[in-house]
Amino acid sequence: MRFGDRVLPDETRRSSKLWRLFTYLFGNRDKEVPTEILADYLWAGDVIADPQGALHNLIYRLRRIFDNLPCRDPPMKIEYSQLGYIARLGSEAWCDVDEFLVLTQRASSLHQTHST
Repeated sequence: MRFGDRVLPDETRRSSKLWRLFTYLFGNRDKEVPTEILADYLWAGDVIADPQGALHNLIYRLRRIFDNLPCRDPPMKIEYSQLGYIARLGSEAWCDVDEFLVLTQRASSLHQTHST
């Protein structure tokens, strides 16, 4: 994720867990991800005293990174839900992979139209 000259991995270099959390939530954006799944993903096999508390702390830190960017609408919002968290792109953010998929489908459709 890039915002102007800033790159999120640079912001999270000190915490691989924070970066892993971001990539998991981003890869599952617009889906409700249960806290148990996130905790298992982040601490698979590790014994941790309070995984829910540690996850809550990581979510807080990730939100702060987005909230501290100089923009009207953070590029990603992380909402709490009944079962876990939902990550959504902000109104001014876009994902190049999503754009690529849309353009690929459009090109395929045009190819089929002109091939017949």
